[in-house]
Amino acid sequence: TSINSLINTSVLGFYPEEDNIYPVFNEESVAVLGEDGGDPYSTSLSINVTPSQLQQILNAAINFENTYHLDDYNCTDFAIELGNQAGLGLPDCSASWPGGGGSNPGTLGVEIRDRTLQPGETRDIIGGLAPESHKGC
Repeated sequence: TSINSLINTSVLGFYPEEDNIYPVFNEESVAVLGEDGGDPYSTSLSINVTPSQLQQILNAAINFENTYHLDDYNCTDFAIELGNQAGLGLPDCSASWPGGGGSNPGTLGVEIRDRTLQPGETRDIIGGLAPESHKGC
């Protein structure tokens, strides 16, 4: 038995259930969590978490907001919320777009690229593909 077979990795994202989400016309949908393993990313921020922080992250993910709204609570808000459960101290990363505005993945990416790393944090600004989810137990 390899130690790697005991490691669980979950890579997930927060999405609108509907595909036709647009500013002004249709900004809201039922929210769902989706598999993100293997998806491309341009920057990432990582930190090791304590068991209690992991439990807080899991609780937040399990009890996720059930409404996806472009302006009020979107994928970036979800990522910031879970990252802050890990102690990252991410700020609100808002931007505006025609017909609205809210948390924005590009603004979060700039924040991650420009931030002064705290002890224990690592950053990847090269990008790549997210690790695949793996359930080893």
